Amino acid sequence: MAWEPFLFLDPGTDVELICRFYRILRAIILKFRGVHILIDLRKNLDREYKNLLFEGIYSEPGVFEIEEALIRLAKDKRVQDLVPEVAGSLCALREARDAGDMEKRETELLALYLALHGAGSRYKKEEKDMFRASQGIECLPGGILPLVLSSRLIDGDSVVADLGCGNGLQGLMLQMLRPHRKTVQAELCGELISVGQLYQKILGLDTQSVKWFHGDISEVLLGGVDLVYMYRPVRPSKQGGEIYRKIAERISALPHAVRVISLADCLNDHLGDDFYVLYQNDFLTIFFSVNAQ
Repeated sequence: MAWEPFLFLDPGTDVELICRFYRILRAIILKFRGVHILIDLRKNLDREYKNLLFEGIYSEPGVFEIEEALIRLAKDKRVQDLVPEVAGSLCALREARDAGDMEKRETELLALYLALHGAGSRYKKEEKDMFRASQGIECLPGGILPLVLSSRLIDGDSVVADLGCGNGLQGLMLQMLRPHRKTVQAELCGELISVGQLYQKILGLDTQSVKWFHGDISEVLLGGVDLVYMYRPVRPSKQGGEIYRKIAERISALPHAVRVISLADCLNDHLGDDFYVLYQNDFLTIFFSVNAQ
C-alpha cells in the first residue's frame, strides 16, 4: 500500500481513503514514535544489505555471533554423528580464521551453515502425503544475509514465527543473535523438528524461548506473533496458493502491528491493504502492517 502525504484536497478527493490513511499513519507514529524511524530503518537495512553483498558477510558484527553459534553446534559429537561433513567444514573454517583469510573464512562459514541447515529430512508416510499434496518445497536455506537483516526488526519482547522452519536453524540463530521472548517454529516433518530440538539443547535455548509446532503450517496459531519469517515453503500452485491465502488471512487478522519477512515472496497477492513494503531487495521482501482501528 502506497502512503504518501496528501498536501491538498480537491472536490474529487476520496475522503474515506484520506481518513483511513491518517488512521494508519497515526498508528505508525504511536508504534514507532515517528515516521522518520521507519525511514531510518529502511535506509539501515539497505546499507547493511549492500555491505553484506559487496563487502562480505563479516562486514556486519552480528555475523560473528552466528559463526560462534554454528561452531558450537558443529563441535558437538551428536551433530557430527548426524551430519558427518560438519567436522571437515569446522576444521576448514578454523584454519581460515587462524590464517586471517577472510574470503576463505566466508566460504567455509557458508559451507558449515548449509551442512547444519540440511540435517534431517525423512518424512513419515502421512507427512510425505501432506507434503506432496501441498506442493511442498524441501528445506531451502535462507542464508546468513536474511538473518542479519531480520535481526534488526527484533527486540526483547518480540514473538517470532518461522513457518516451514525445517530443522529450525534460522529461528534458533535469530534467538542467539537477538534474544527475544519467544520463537515459534512450525514444520510438517517430525524428524526435522527432532534435529532442531537437539540444536536448541546444544545452544542452551530453553523451552520457553523456543516452541515447536508439528503439522500444517497454515494452521499454526499466531496469537502474539509480531514477526513472521517464511521462505517459500510450498510452490505457488493452486494448492500452494490456498496455503498462502490461509497464512495471509491469519496474519491479517492479528490485532497489532506485525512485520513479515518473506523470502522469494509469494504472500504479496494475499495480504490485505493494511500491508505495505517496508523494504525489498532481489531476494527478500519485508512487509509491515498496523492495526488501523
